[in-house]
Amino acid sequence: MRQLKNILLIVTACLSAVMTSSCDNTSPTETIAVSDIVLIKSTDTDGTIFQMQLPQSSEIITMTSPTPLDTAVVKPGQCIYLRYIPQSGKPYMSGPIDIVSYSPLTNIDATLINKTQLNGWDSSPVYLMSCRTMLGRVIIYGGLAYPVEKRRLTIAIDPQSVNGHSAEAWLVHEVKPTPETYLANFHVVFNTSDLIKLMGVENLTLNVNNSNLDENKINLNFK
Repeated sequence: MRQLKNILLIVTACLSAVMTSSCDNTSPTETIAVSDIVLIKSTDTDGTIFQMQLPQSSEIITMTSPTPLDTAVVKPGQCIYLRYIPQSGKPYMSGPIDIVSYSPLTNIDATLINKTQLNGWDSSPVYLMSCRTMLGRVIIYGGLAYPVEKRRLTIAIDPQSVNGHSAEAWLVHEVKPTPETYLANFHVVFNTSDLIKLMGVENLTLNVNNSNLDENKINLNFK
């Protein structure tokens, strides 16, 4: 069975309409900007604090900018797609950055659901291309039916499945397609942080109706 690779994706896509906010400086530069999915730790008139983790790393990278974000578009606690220039010239190190642009991503809270209530969780497959954890979140990238009249999308964790520091979860995806439905690629961020802390969980076995790879159980580590 091929293993689903945890890779750092820099494709900007989300279920909601993508809105990009950028700095006013449009003059040419030889400096190459970095693009990443990051967590907004805080943002106010004093500036913004971002955090991120590289795949399969426990190190938390903290980046700061004097630029506040538009909280009508994005909010603290959400992950966004950020394009930025590290002032040190070295990417993936904590320190000050200059923001080039940012785009909102779809952020969805995970839910606690008993397994007996999960009928139909796999009625609509997901063309899953990557899945990884970051700062208590699960970030997936894959193809989902679009547009649809109605969509149910969440990660459901069964509290009765907790065994030590592990639990079982399901990527619930149910849609009502339209005649014009097609497959579109999206990043989706599921916030599991509060629930895994509540249950003392460090690992999730995520069940997925995966129409891409022959891998329908994915082990997620939050340590």
